[in-house]
Amino acid sequence: MSRWQYSCEHTGPGTLAGRYMRQFWQPVHVLDKIPPGQARPLRIMGEEFTLYRGESGTPYLVDSHCAHRGVQLSVGRVDGEEIACLYHGWKYTGLGQCVEQPGELDEQFSSRVKIRGYPTRDYHGLVFAYLGKGDAPEFPIHQALEGEGIHEARSYERDCNLTNFLDNQLDEVHVGFTHPVGYARLPEIPKVRISRTKFAAVSHCSRPGRVDRISEFLMPNMLRFKSTTPYEGVNWADAVAWRVPKDDATTLSFTINRYVTTKEGEEAFLARQKRLRALPVPDVNAFAKRILAGELTFDQAMEEMGEHDPRYDVTLQDHLTMQGQMVVSNREAEVLGQADTGVVAVRDLWNEQLEDLDKYGEGRVWILPPPTVLTSGEDLQETG
Repeated sequence: MSRWQYSCEHTGPGTLAGRYMRQFWQPVHVLDKIPPGQARPLRIMGEEFTLYRGESGTPYLVDSHCAHRGVQLSVGRVDGEEIACLYHGWKYTGLGQCVEQPGELDEQFSSRVKIRGYPTRDYHGLVFAYLGKGDAPEFPIHQALEGEGIHEARSYERDCNLTNFLDNQLDEVHVGFTHPVGYARLPEIPKVRISRTKFAAVSHCSRPGRVDRISEFLMPNMLRFKSTTPYEGVNWADAVAWRVPKDDATTLSFTINRYVTTKEGEEAFLARQKRLRALPVPDVNAFAKRILAGELTFDQAMEEMGEHDPRYDVTLQDHLTMQGQMVVSNREAEVLGQADTGVVAVRDLWNEQLEDLDKYGEGRVWILPPPTVLTSGEDLQETG
């Protein structure tokens, strides 16, 4: 029997991993990618939804189709804080309650019609939703993202299973090989030590003459880290990333960065970000597929991309490694080594939590992110 009997390979409705994931608030969209008064179809963990923003800017998440004749709601019209079906105008609140049936002239029965509606929250530019059963838990505030600084929310899509993505979270050794340019300041092979709590695994990476790099993986799908930046006047950056399955073959990545800057550094950084946002956005998924198919090399892809935000280079490189393992990595064929201690820790966490859920009917879920890292090199204390 495999050491990892339980995994997050399948996260659709009713699956063990899907039930566990749905116990947590999950990011589902970047807020500024959907203007107020508009709606979008959304696929998360194998389910279809409608995301819309009321005219106030508040995000709402409801069922994908109208209860009347099953028309896709995302093609409907946003009216104030409600959404109306394009077909016959049935109107719903952000909680899914039908409030109007304009075609039913003689006797409306809207009070008896309800579709699914989900709690939502805008947090530093990401839309979060609670997709589980019962009342939503307290929304987890990440203290590393609070306070002064420049906040930036980003997302992208990767054509691989969640397992491939999470295996990479604490894989510090890959950095110097996969990203030789973007991480040129980290060429050495690090010594890696992994610390564990009930809900987290933390990678302490030591390189000669350098400050330890510390990355925290928090169940079920979060990566939290602090990093220096090459930009003058930017003191450091705090980041929290979430990897959310679109379905079993595609994973969405969401990140919130908080850049802590000097006054002069803030102006220069914002000007630089404005320039980068004005550049063409390369289709990194398409380039990855062509490279993996042998149609062109990475260097040729860089030439075809032209001028672009250099962060897409790192995304493309990771596309090649994670998508190059096939949609779902064949763990039975692996040969793991000492460099894979972080990979093992993340898999162990998932196996433990899903085993609890399978045997006892519920997994242990933390409400606020546990304060795992105190200072570099310290052992972790169990947190509840």
